[in-house]
Amino acid sequence: MSAPLRVLLVEDSPDDAELLLRELRKGGFAAVCERVESAEAMASALERESWDLVIADYILPRFTGLAALELMRKKGIDLPFIIVSGKVGEDAAVKAMKAGAHDYFVKGHLARLAPAITRELSEHRNRLDRARATAELRSLKKAIETMPIGVTITDIEGVITYTNPSEAAMHGYSVPELLGTDVRRLAPPHTWKPMTAAQLKRRKSLSRESVNVRRDGSLFPVYLVSNVVTDADGEPVAIISTCEDISQRKQVEETLRKQLAAMESSIDGMVIVDEAGNIVYANQAHAGIHGYEEPPELIGKHWSMLYEPEESARIEREIMRILRKKGKWRGEAMGRRSDGSTFPQEVSLTVIDGGGVISVVRDISERKETEEKLRYMSTHDPLTGFYNRAYFEEEITRLQRSRLFPISVVMADVDGLKMTNDTGGHAAGDRLLQQAATVLSSVFRAEDMVARIGGDEFVVLLPEADEAAVAKAVQRVRDVLRTSSPVLGGINLSLSLGTATARESGGLLEALRLADERMYEDKLTRQSRLSLLKV
Repeated sequence: MSAPLRVLLVEDSPDDAELLLRELRKGGFAAVCERVESAEAMASALERESWDLVIADYILPRFTGLAALELMRKKGIDLPFIIVSGKVGEDAAVKAMKAGAHDYFVKGHLARLAPAITRELSEHRNRLDRARATAELRSLKKAIETMPIGVTITDIEGVITYTNPSEAAMHGYSVPELLGTDVRRLAPPHTWKPMTAAQLKRRKSLSRESVNVRRDGSLFPVYLVSNVVTDADGEPVAIISTCEDISQRKQVEETLRKQLAAMESSIDGMVIVDEAGNIVYANQAHAGIHGYEEPPELIGKHWSMLYEPEESARIEREIMRILRKKGKWRGEAMGRRSDGSTFPQEVSLTVIDGGGVISVVRDISERKETEEKLRYMSTHDPLTGFYNRAYFEEEITRLQRSRLFPISVVMADVDGLKMTNDTGGHAAGDRLLQQAATVLSSVFRAEDMVARIGGDEFVVLLPEADEAAVAKAVQRVRDVLRTSSPVLGGINLSLSLGTATARESGGLLEALRLADERMYEDKLTRQSRLSLLKV
């Protein structure tokens, strides 16, 4: 079945346009084309319609392919742009590629046109996906920065790698004062409960009430939710915690027993069950959280109707035992709505006189989504989408214990990043890094691990790959750079590369060191060649 394709064709010859359409149909595309010959006509077409691709002749009577490319860029439109002309010499082709064209062809030699279009359409989709992912990460970071509850990320040793303003202010600090310090400074010594990596692996998540300490030494009650972030093998790499100052809530919980009228105004769901487990009171919020119109629909029913059978059994087996022993319990459960759908909830249970129980419930669906996105942020570089240094170091530890040898290492350094930043600004430098990431993503296998470990440094780990395999991979990188490297900030995208292979576990760190050394040798060699050329 032919793939639909909307093509804006910058071409003055109807015959040449028909030949191009015939070539596209032959290549498996159901092409819909509009032909334009001037800047005005092209601008109108871009504003009026959406297109998949632009194909332009290099020279037209009243227009040029380069002018068409510039017009598209000024409008902020990102589309695959291919030059097809009968007058494209090598110098003109290079000039077009430097200007941002994605490929070029000579009329009459279009055998590669359809595969090139397929490739460029795929790369265009990837660019859009990366842009969306970057925007989502920025939005997520902004949301976390403005959240009223504290959010902190630490490594497994307890060193703070991220904290939001609410967390810092809650404890009387600024964000920079907390970064890089031990998270235990926020809690009094009697609450410290150090855990090994093995314990963290088993625990996964921990919710509890505790007491934290402010900078001035004053104590205040908090509700902490900690989740262990693991790598692909389940090994802990970070801990994400939310911290809520519950001073006011504690006061409310103390007075709830005497002032049931105040419960109706609460945004949290509140319910009282008798000793037999039947609901004797529910506020409007509790009914709404579970999808019921009015509280009377719940009165007289057993509390288990608000949970799936398996969750009800877990509550009876695990939570009620603690509640009977301690008189209170706080944690998370999966509630069930009247339509049968389930949702995560935060639950606080307190035993009251007569053996009944007060339950305070809050729908935490949005918070759970935020925590999931935070897990991603803790292991990935937001600019490139590759793994970050923290994850890379954990992966090295895992691979040293694996049976995936030989393991090859590729160290890559983006040449000229500082010059790009100096001449084109950091936005241009970011684009250069993203283009480097695109090149690396296009070459390496899904099972290879690519990480950004420094400002301009990337590392690739290739499990079960020997010297010959890594040499082929590096050659593919050089081929891609040679054939499609754009210019950003006045500098061609260029990577200095170094490789090494570890045959057994003990040689992996040495392979990293050797690959890094060879990468710098490659960089020096390149710089020397450039110096000789200038002389």
